[in-house]
Amino acid sequence: MTTSPETESCYIYDETAGHYKPFNEAQLRIFVVQVLSDIGLKHFLSQPYMVKVASNLLVFTGDLTGPKHNRHLIAFENGVLDLKTKQLQPHGPQHWVLYKLPYLYDLSAKAPVWEQYIHHLCSGQVDRVETIRAWLWCLLRGWMESQTMMHVYGPGGTGKTVLALVATALVGKENTVTTSNTGFVLMSR
Repeated sequence: MTTSPETESCYIYDETAGHYKPFNEAQLRIFVVQVLSDIGLKHFLSQPYMVKVASNLLVFTGDLTGPKHNRHLIAFENGVLDLKTKQLQPHGPQHWVLYKLPYLYDLSAKAPVWEQYIHHLCSGQVDRVETIRAWLWCLLRGWMESQTMMHVYGPGGTGKTVLALVATALVGKENTVTTSNTGFVLMSR
């Protein structure tokens, strides 16, 4: 178990998933009971005592603080990619990744259909192509500090939905949210 200095939240490394997952107080209570059971103490301790242990663990974070999220690492199904070295490493808690992309990393992969699509979507305007690439790159790297969203509009059949589906496929449906446009106001100049 560790806490993130960036989010001040508790996390536990999930060996099966290959990344850290958020850990709330109810989950921590279950964890404490499991640990106490594993060492043979569960039957000797009261439920209120175990709840107190879990609460104290959530309050005390001094020695549990983990490293900052490594911006140069991206977790895939088959390992953790180090963007600085371009090397794929085995999953492990030392990487401090908080999510995993739901597909295999393949260094030799090419995307000619994507290249054709993105240039068609942007009518060949390089600045638009680069803006979309930058936005998708931020999604892949988990850069949430900017708190931005991409608003794409235009007539039907021009590729807007395809772009949204590609973005969802890149990060995995479990890592996305959908909002409605209720409350958005378009302002004219």
